[in-house]
Amino acid sequence: MEILLAENLRKALNLLDWSVPKLSKESGVNNQTIHNWLKGQVPRDLSQVKLVASTLGMSLDELCFGDAPSTKPNVFEEHEDLIYAGQYEVVLRRIKK
Repeated sequence: MEILLAENLRKALNLLDWSVPKLSKESGVNNQTIHNWLKGQVPRDLSQVKLVASTLGMSLDELCFGDAPSTKPNVFEEHEDLIYAGQYEVVLRRIKK
């Protein structure tokens, strides 16, 4: 799995129209550390990355790997209209142990 920290960090800064010093001030992470990440350096301290991610309103996975949380609706939401229209039958049985 490829670390996409530099790319995702750059995108987030552009989206928020923030500079590195602004992010540094808001997150409490050293300015030079953030610049190093933007240059492609692998972070040494994940707690700092987590602080930055939280400041940007992202999860650690989103910031490092680009994995957005699943927005896929659950099965019931997906078929809600059909369920309420009587298109499904629900059968409950006790599972034998």
